[in-house]
Amino acid sequence: MLKYLRFVHIKSVFQTLSDLVSKLLTKSGLDKGSVEKTGYIINLIIYMLTAIHILGCFWIYIGNVVECSWLDQRPDNPGGLMCQAGITVDREISSTVYVLAVYFIVTTLVTVGYGDYKGYTPTEYLFQMMLEFLGIGVFSYLMGSINSLVSSETTLQDIIDDRVEKVENWLRQLEKTR
Repeated sequence: MLKYLRFVHIKSVFQTLSDLVSKLLTKSGLDKGSVEKTGYIINLIIYMLTAIHILGCFWIYIGNVVECSWLDQRPDNPGGLMCQAGITVDREISSTVYVLAVYFIVTTLVTVGYGDYKGYTPTEYLFQMMLEFLGIGVFSYLMGSINSLVSSETTLQDIIDDRVEKVENWLRQLEKTR
């Protein structure tokens, strides 16, 4: 039970990573606006990769606890269960299982969903539906974030143009006083 309480510290871990990214970008010589925007994008990528990892681990967990899951799909199922003949996954190679789980999560979140790896049980179907709705939300959030970054760029340009115009007016007035 105590090992699951580690998620309590995830906010401080992300804050530490965010501070580290900001320091590295600042030391690279970028201006404050570029540091903020680049740091925001890098933080989004870190959050996305973390969410994909957690969801992939949960997909593996579901595959391990549910009978006839995506991990049990093979024509020669040694457990004697009458499962469908889906794509065979070698459960003994944990790196392969993890990569396939992350592949499934990414293709479902980005709504591509090739269908080569999928759920076969009601529990897996429910998880897939939750992922599809989550994917819609994530996609909307990312598009909104990108849109706000682009629109803030034009706002910054408007401020710069306004200040340049004020300086030009001041120089014209200074020229007239001579």
